[in-house]
Amino acid sequence: MVKRGDYRPPNGESSSQVDNILSLFEDSRIAWPKRAHWWRFVEENETFALWVLNTSAGSPTTAFEHGKVLGRFLGRMGWSLDDLMKYAHEDELGLERRLEIFARSMESQGYKRGTINNYFKAIRSWLGYNGIELKRRIKLSRTESKREKVPSPDEVDLILSGATSRQRVCVSCVAFGGLRTEVLGQPEVYDGLRLDALPDLDIDSLEFTQVPALVFVRMSLSKIGLPYRTFIPEPACNFLSQYLQLRRDKFNEQLTMDSPVIAVRKGWNNKGFRGASRNLHVRSKTVSQDIRTAIGTLGKWRPYDLRHFFLTWLKLAVARGACSEGYRIYWAGQRGKTADVYDLYKDDIPGAIIEDMREHYRQAQAFLLPQKRDRDEERIRMRALLDFAQLQGWSEDKIQRLKEVMTRPPSFEEGLRTFRRMEENLEHPRRQRGVTR
Repeated sequence: MVKRGDYRPPNGESSSQVDNILSLFEDSRIAWPKRAHWWRFVEENETFALWVLNTSAGSPTTAFEHGKVLGRFLGRMGWSLDDLMKYAHEDELGLERRLEIFARSMESQGYKRGTINNYFKAIRSWLGYNGIELKRRIKLSRTESKREKVPSPDEVDLILSGATSRQRVCVSCVAFGGLRTEVLGQPEVYDGLRLDALPDLDIDSLEFTQVPALVFVRMSLSKIGLPYRTFIPEPACNFLSQYLQLRRDKFNEQLTMDSPVIAVRKGWNNKGFRGASRNLHVRSKTVSQDIRTAIGTLGKWRPYDLRHFFLTWLKLAVARGACSEGYRIYWAGQRGKTADVYDLYKDDIPGAIIEDMREHYRQAQAFLLPQKRDRDEERIRMRALLDFAQLQGWSEDKIQRLKEVMTRPPSFEEGLRTFRRMEENLEHPRRQRGVTR
C-alpha cells in the first residue's frame, strides 16, 4: 500500500536523479538515429543532447533535421561546437558576417532558398537554446522551381491498377482521403493510423458498414495539433478490406482495433525492437516509398502530389457546389476559420454533422474517381482521334494538349467539339478576336 506523501510516477517506474543523459534516449517508440554522423555530438556534448531532447518534445522530426543540418554546417565550415559557441560569445557581428558569406557561397553553388534557410533554422535554434539571439537579417534570393502538374483521376486509377495491396491502400488514402503520409506512419516515431480510426469498419468481417467511410485523425497524428476527420470512397474501402484480409488469412496477424492500418511486411515483425514490443507501425518514408514504387514510370509525381490531387480536384467540386470550402479544408487537415476550430476540430462532434459531411463527400467524390464508361470503346475512339491529328501534321505539343483535353471530358462529344476548335485555331492561327492581319 502506498503511504500518504509517497510519489509514484504515472508509468510506475520510479528512479533517482538522472546521472547519464544518454539514458533518456532509450525510448523505443522513437527511432533515434544513433548511426548518423551527427550523433557523436549527442554522445560528446551534454548540452547538445539536452537541446535535441528539448526540440524532440515538440517534434522528433524537427529535432533530427536540426541535428543533421547543424552537423553538416559544422563540417562545411570545419568547426567544432566549441568553435561555434566561441564565435557567438566573443564576436557576434563576426559570426553573422561569416553566416552571410556562407549563404552567398551556397547561392553561388546553386542551392535553393529553402535549403539555405534550413541551415539558419538549425543554427538559430541551437544558439537560442544557449541564450544567444542573432540580430542580422540575411536575405536570400528567390529561386524558381518547376512544379509537376497534378495527376488526373484516370491517371490515379492507372497508378492503382498496377500497385500491390499495401501500395493501393497508401495511394488511395492520400489521393482520396487527403491524408498526409505522416498520418499513416510517423517520420521518426513508431506510431500511425490505427484501425480504431475507422469506426465504420467491422473488425470481424473486415467490411465497412457505411461508405464513404469515416477516418478519424487523432491529435498526436495531426500536423495542426487538432483532431479532424475525412472520408474514403468505396474503391479505397475495398482496397483496405482486401489488404486486411490478406494480413489476417495469409500472414496470421491477429487484427484488433489497435492494429496499424499500414503494417510492416512479413519477416520484419520479429526484427529488432519489434519482436518484444510487437509494434508493427511503419514509418512515413516507407509509405512514401510504396507510393513512389506504385507510380513507377507513369509520371514524375512525388507522393505529396497525390495530396495536391485531392485538394485541387475538390476545389472544382466546391466550384460546382458539390461541397463547401470549409469541408474541403477540414478534410485535408488544415486550419479553417476560428469558428470551425471550436465546432469541428474536436474528439467528439454530433452525428448529424458527420452525416452531413458524409453526404457532401459522397457528392464530391465524383471529381476524384474516374468516370464510369466503356473503356474499350472510349480507347478506340481516342486512338482514332489522335491518329487523325497526327495525319493532319499536328505538332507534338498540340497532340499532348489534345491528350490532356480528352483525358476526362464530360462526354466524348464535348471532347470532340474541343478537338474541332483546336483544329480551327491550328488552321487560322492569327484569327483572334480584335486582331487583324
